[in-house]
Amino acid sequence: MAMKQLILSIGLLLLIGFGYTYNLANKLKESQNEIVQLKTVSQQNAESIKRITRAKEVEAQTIQHLQEQQSKASSEFARAIKRMGSLSIESKKFIDERLPDDVIGMLNSTTSD
Repeated sequence: MAMKQLILSIGLLLLIGFGYTYNLANKLKESQNEIVQLKTVSQQNAESIKRITRAKEVEAQTIQHLQEQQSKASSEFARAIKRMGSLSIESKKFIDERLPDDVIGMLNSTTSD
């Protein structure tokens, strides 16, 4: 009978060991699957980061270009305002000057006919 108990005990230990090994194998497989999923997500995140970085670079270049264009437009506008001011002064001087007598005489002769 002791032999039977020994054989049953060994069999029971083997079953427990097999169950434990089977459980560990399943956990290992689950962990490996999770690692594969995490690698996939990590790769997707890396690609997203690359796209976002590129978009930020394009955005920075666009902002720089717009700032340069705005600066040029502001400079041109300032020059135009300055030219308008100098033309106004020149125009005022011309208007304030008296017309020559011969021009006045010519204008008077055309109006009296």
